[in-house]
Amino acid sequence: MSEERFHAILTDFLEGELSEAEMMELHALIDSSEAYRDAAVQSYRLHRMLGLLMEQREGTVFSNSVMQRIPQESASFVHAVLKGIHHDPNEKGIMLLDGRNAPLDRPNSQSSTVPLTQNHNPATPNYWSVGLWLTRLCFASALVMSVIFAISRFGFQERVPSEDKQQDAMFTSMAHSRFLGEYSPPIGSSVKRMKEYVLRSGSVELSFSNGAEVIIVGPSVFRVASADSLILTSGSCSVHAPEGAEGFFVDTPSIRVVDRGTRFALSVEDASGAEVHVVEGAADVYPIDSMHTGDVTAESHALPGISNVTTARLEKSEARLFKDGFLVPPESTTFRSSLYRSHVPDRIVSYVANQSVNGGAEELVSVQIQRNGKAMNYRVEELIPVQLIWFKADGKLFDNTKTQVRHLASHRPLVDERVSVITDRFLNTGAINPGGAVMPITSDPVMSADTADAVTTPGMAVRFDQPVVNQAGPDVVLFELQHLAGTPDGDSFHVVPLRYAPHLHPVTVRSYDLTLTSSETNRLADFFLTEFDEAVDSLSDFQNGSGHSLKTPQPGRSYGLLAVAIDLSDLGYALHESVDGLFFQDTLDDDQRFDPVFIAGFP
Repeated sequence: MSEERFHAILTDFLEGELSEAEMMELHALIDSSEAYRDAAVQSYRLHRMLGLLMEQREGTVFSNSVMQRIPQESASFVHAVLKGIHHDPNEKGIMLLDGRNAPLDRPNSQSSTVPLTQNHNPATPNYWSVGLWLTRLCFASALVMSVIFAISRFGFQERVPSEDKQQDAMFTSMAHSRFLGEYSPPIGSSVKRMKEYVLRSGSVELSFSNGAEVIIVGPSVFRVASADSLILTSGSCSVHAPEGAEGFFVDTPSIRVVDRGTRFALSVEDASGAEVHVVEGAADVYPIDSMHTGDVTAESHALPGISNVTTARLEKSEARLFKDGFLVPPESTTFRSSLYRSHVPDRIVSYVANQSVNGGAEELVSVQIQRNGKAMNYRVEELIPVQLIWFKADGKLFDNTKTQVRHLASHRPLVDERVSVITDRFLNTGAINPGGAVMPITSDPVMSADTADAVTTPGMAVRFDQPVVNQAGPDVVLFELQHLAGTPDGDSFHVVPLRYAPHLHPVTVRSYDLTLTSSETNRLADFFLTEFDEAVDSLSDFQNGSGHSLKTPQPGRSYGLLAVAIDLSDLGYALHESVDGLFFQDTLDDDQRFDPVFIAGFP
């Protein structure tokens, strides 16, 4: 990438005009260049000198590490910078984005460090050098901000609730959430009072300090006003106020819904209309004075057929549509209990992996999921392993010159049993870039050439070591490696029954549970790629085909480790039906293939 391009996207970042794709591009630059990472280190020191150090993020390991290594005396630090003294003797180093501790001295510097003592009398500083440092600061500060931003995205932070005593609510759960103009907040982080959140898609669960629980489904616009109130400008939410949280209320542009120890669903379609469905207990609805947003009117409204109306009480299984507050009579509507959500969708919540020597997730330890609304944790020993029984690439040309030949990722250059890469617990090994089809197959995949003219099916197949019994919620987990410059939601793929039956059908996965924008997503450990000399058209070609491993390992810090849960019910399997295996195909919707590195079933 040219230096001009780097400066261009950096300028856009400084002006607040950087897109999501460009942010990932800038992050990849920092992550791939020692020079850029060194510049990020120096910028922290300059920030301290000029008093421009960014506000410390709550619970961020990276920020804490930096703060601990910055000299406490600004005057001493000014002298250090102006004299070219690189660090105080007590400073050990600073944590870089790749997880290593690097000295604060410039790379390859042979000059010794001059201690800052009372007897030290530096010469008059060179103010032309100061101007140069200030010029560099403009660029270095942007690098620092992108480093911190990237750290918050890829799981390098402690996910603990804020210690702020003013905390009104926190994010306790999320599923496929996408926010406008920002990445999804970490689980356990505080909701900022009166900040407007625009949830474009997915769902989030908020837990209020008074005990109330609210699930908001996108697209929605909301704000937390206090420990016992929410403002829903548009969209939908489900509210549960257990004992002790009675009186929790939700304001819309036209009404206020007060929980009287109940469960209710609220939908705001526009600025003047709202539907309330009470699942249990009771809720009171008040009109809001449009001239004083958020204030319940004190006077009664005389409406046709309703006299002296100041409130409307809804009991269990009742539903009403309110238009323009109480300016028109509330309309009874069909009660729909399905509108109420007791939890966010089942999914992969997080995972734990051992870190490699050079940093990055390498060996899976456990997976936490939500299954049928309940949080469950499975150690890797409890999961049901798979065996790779078929692999065929489609041989699609790229760059108009050659075929895709990289299908093996491994944690060491040479692998004897290639088929084991999808079976072992290593997350930086896998059978990658399988073939696929735009439309998934609707009949049994052909995995052997019985005749000369037989056409086998592109894709890959796995068989479980023991049948997976379909339960409510997730039944299978799949991990994928994804480059930071790739599709944030992950590479899409089809899941197909290994053996079709009339009640079965394929399903297409287009978004992972843990994506590049999820705070629970970790970066990957370094890995090696094997290039095959010829097209891989069978499992035998994958296992025995000639090829060579690239000499330099792929930098895992440039990849995120994504995860998605597969519910066998989505393929049509009945509850408690046993499943022996599955077939996977890429969707061929772009030039990127999906790269599975680990597949297993839940017991």
